Amino acid sequence: MEIIREQVQRKNWVLIDFYATWCGPCQTMEPILEQIEIFFKMQLHVLRLDVDQHASIVQNFRIKSVPTYMLLQSGKPVWRYSGILSYRDFKDEIERWLKK
Repeated sequence: MEIIREQVQRKNWVLIDFYATWCGPCQTMEPILEQIEIFFKMQLHVLRLDVDQHASIVQNFRIKSVPTYMLLQSGKPVWRYSGILSYRDFKDEIERWLKK
């Protein structure tokens, strides 16, 4: 959880990408996530967490499948999605939250 606290201290908004190297959908989402990171670089930080290396965080957030994306505001989860999203849907969802 310390890794998340460090990122929240840097930026108010953190997008966590829970992924696995062996996950096909995670690999599909990687270029989309890179575009999201570039588009929102001034507004949020993207934190990529390999579920096989961060078991305690995965358990704490009750991650059951990958990829799972979680948007945190001031360290609190406000949005969560598991599976594949198009770039446009992903961008639109994040923008909706950032405008609140």
